[in-house]
Amino acid sequence: MKRIISACVLVVLFAAGGPVFAASAPQSSSGAKSTSVAKASAKKVTVTCNDGTTYTGKHPKRGCKKHGGVKS
Repeated sequence: MKRIISACVLVVLFAAGGPVFAASAPQSSSGAKSTSVAKASAKKVTVTCNDGTTYTGKHPKRGCKKHGGVKS
């Protein structure tokens, strides 16, 4: 009897596993994503590297790595 109940519980969990365990963030009424990742990806900066080249992107330290670093 315990095996049957255990099997039934497992079947129910696996059958509803996608919607139950895949929780998603609620979206605003305008349909735009309201996660911090979406907000952070929109931020870009423009910096001048030590050799005079400019870099525009999200990671200025990485962008100027081969150019001597970020100019102060």
